[in-house]
Amino acid sequence: MQVEIRRQAEILWQEVFGDNEIFIKRLFDLYYDDKHFYSISHNGYLKVMLFILDYKLLIGGKEYKGAYLYGFCSKPEYRKQGLGKRLLSQTEQRLRKSDFDFIFLIAANNRLIDYYKDLSFVPCNSHQWKEWHEIRQEQIPVSNYSFEISKQIPEKSYHALSSKKQDRVLHTAKDLSLYENTDYDIFCMYIGKEICALAVVKSSDEERIVLDVVSESCESEIILLNHISTLSTQRLLVPCMQIADANAESASPYMIKSLSDKENIVPQHLFFNLLLDK
Repeated sequence: MQVEIRRQAEILWQEVFGDNEIFIKRLFDLYYDDKHFYSISHNGYLKVMLFILDYKLLIGGKEYKGAYLYGFCSKPEYRKQGLGKRLLSQTEQRLRKSDFDFIFLIAANNRLIDYYKDLSFVPCNSHQWKEWHEIRQEQIPVSNYSFEISKQIPEKSYHALSSKKQDRVLHTAKDLSLYENTDYDIFCMYIGKEICALAVVKSSDEERIVLDVVSESCESEIILLNHISTLSTQRLLVPCMQIADANAESASPYMIKSLSDKENIVPQHLFFNLLLDK
């Protein structure tokens, strides 16, 4: 792909989304190719772009091929010309030919929720952030467990524990590498030599956000989150599934669309995590 288009895409990404150069370079090094990057340009000038990140979706005990719509934006001078809808339509056609079952996204605001509804995306409930101390007060003995903090996600353990949860996004090895050796902390809890719970945590001066937590049981998840909460005076925010009601469902920014001719059941609940809600 053209070097100049990549440079324009990196500049546009920074202008629209405000991420730092290190993150942008890592993302583009991983995903700037014909499989993941889609754009419309003319005479060497980028007009509109998007990324597709490929995932597996675990829905109702079955695995589906999912495409996450990421970084969908256009240059200001080319907006309101229908280019975004044209690019998304072209992208969906290619995804169908590649046997993707779903395309899904997180809308940034209510205006975009309406925009995607007009394109046949359906809102689904995901999670909301709650303070850990408001959810759990119980303390469980931890004598049989040990803890470790690292900068790398143990991929094999992560996927083994992730697959125990239903209706969620399953990350790829490529995507997980975005979190290695960054400002994310990976908390692992062991019983013997085996990891039984794992959490990915993003910290700021005021709070720590658990972007994802996976475990072999509810008890081990509680123990790990209790442990993390004792390590700092910052408030700890954890993801909890939204309560399904008409108002929450209609306003949900978590959206999905079936791409398959097979009658895939669009989930009412789907847990979006890690990069998907960074």
